[in-house]
Amino acid sequence: MSIHVITAFHAKPDQADDLIALLVRSIPDSRAHEGCEDISIRQDQDDPAHVLSLTTWTTRRHYEEYLAWRTDMGDTAIFEALLDQPMSISYLSDISFS
Repeated sequence: MSIHVITAFHAKPDQADDLIALLVRSIPDSRAHEGCEDISIRQDQDDPAHVLSLTTWTTRRHYEEYLAWRTDMGDTAIFEALLDQPMSISYLSDISFS
């Protein structure tokens, strides 16, 4: 079963557009990474500095390997420089119901 990952970012004042541009530029490499099934970026209408990356991965291990790759490449540090608080990551599973 796939896993859904929500990465929440809160940009520094006047940095939301730069954050979004960086996220959008990273999408092709992210989609090409093994295990990536879907990516979308969302911006909070009431707090434009609050931006979410909603992704779906084949397994949590795939996402963790992807995040390690981004960190090793220095990309995570670039994202963090645009933030006024640490990014947060939530791992979500689907709930089956009838």
